Amino acid sequence: ARQLQIDRKVGSLEPGKDADFVIWSGHPFSVYSVADQTWVEGTKQFDRAEDLSGRAGVESRRAALIEKVKLGDKPAKKDEAAPASPVPAATTAAPAAPASAAGASASAPATTIAITGATIHTVSGPDIERGTVVIKDGVIVSVSRDAQTPRDATLVKGDGLHLYPGMIDPSTVVGLTEIGSVAGSVDTSEAGKINPNVHVEVAVNPESDLIPVTRANGITHVLTAPRG
Repeated sequence: ARQLQIDRKVGSLEPGKDADFVIWSGHPFSVYSVADQTWVEGTKQFDRAEDLSGRAGVESRRAALIEKVKLGDKPAKKDEAAPASPVPAATTAAPAAPASAAGASASAPATTIAITGATIHTVSGPDIERGTVVIKDGVIVSVSRDAQTPRDATLVKGDGLHLYPGMIDPSTVVGLTEIGSVAGSVDTSEAGKINPNVHVEVAVNPESDLIPVTRANGITHVLTAPRG
C-alpha cells in the first residue's frame, strides 16, 4: 500500500480507512485457508456460503442452455415434450453481477456494519482476539476488543475466523486478459517496442470474469499494468 501510495486509505484495519477486508478461515498464506467473505468499501462482494448455495441454479441453467443448443432450430414434434426450461428464478440464486463472485450476489451496502467475534489482524498494531470492527458508510470507525455495537448495525459473526485487510497485488493484467488462448480477449501489450502513449485504463474490461475470481481469493486491490 505504501509503494502504491494508497496507504492512507487501505492496507490496515484502523479507524478512518476504507472498509476493505477479507474474512479468512485461517492465515491467508496457508494452503488450507479459504476466503469466506470479501468486502470492498463496506459492501460484501463475495460470500462463500452464497456461492456454494447458488451453484445448483447455475448448473441447472447451464444444462438448459446446452440442451437448447443441441436442439438448434429443430421444431419439436407434437408428441415430443418441450425441452426442459431453467428452474424458475424464485428457486435459484440470481445470476452473478459483474461485481460479485460467480454464483454469489453482492449484498447491498448497509449504513452501519459490525464484524464481531473474529481475530482481527490490524497489521498496523497488535492482533485482537474476539474483537469488533464497526463500519459506517464504507469507512472503519472503530477497531477494538470492547467496541460498542450500534443498535442499528448489521451484524456479521466471525467467530473462529480471521479478519485481515484485503491483499494487494501490485502488478497484474487483470482486466486486460480473459482467455489466454483467445487472442481477441488479450490486450496486454501493443505492437512495437516503444509505446509511451499506452494508457491501460482504456483497455481494462470492467466486466471481466477474472475480477470476481480475484476477489474470491482475498484480493481487494490490484495494479493493472501492460506487458512487453
